[in-house]
Amino acid sequence: MKTPFPLIFLLFLTLSCQQKAEEFVEMDPSRFNVSLKARTDISTPEQVMEMFYDYSPKQGAKGIKITSKDLGSDSYRITLIHDPVQAGNQIAWKLIMHADRSKGHWRATQIQKNWKCEKGKGHRGWGIGKCE
Repeated sequence: MKTPFPLIFLLFLTLSCQQKAEEFVEMDPSRFNVSLKARTDISTPEQVMEMFYDYSPKQGAKGIKITSKDLGSDSYRITLIHDPVQAGNQIAWKLIMHADRSKGHWRATQIQKNWKCEKGKGHRGWGIGKCE
């Protein structure tokens, strides 16, 4: 039985368009939450990430971008990208934090990180593979 060309082409197209899900290393937020709980002066999700990353916009570090998305019910997804970063063969870092605010206090519920490697030293996209 002869397989029609369109079926083979469709199968090839489907397989080639599938993308691998972005991988992250999970970080335990419990120690950070102890420090965060004591703070009542933090009013924005971006300030939560600044505290975690130990970064102040006044420091003027280059290549740091923090964004947040309101997920509703005082829950936020906060993303920090530091690109370029000088850390061995890693050239960029990404942190994603999920945080909730209740009664003036913040709590991180999830923190993830991944990175990009220098050209020729490992993976080029966001991932968790070793940069050699």
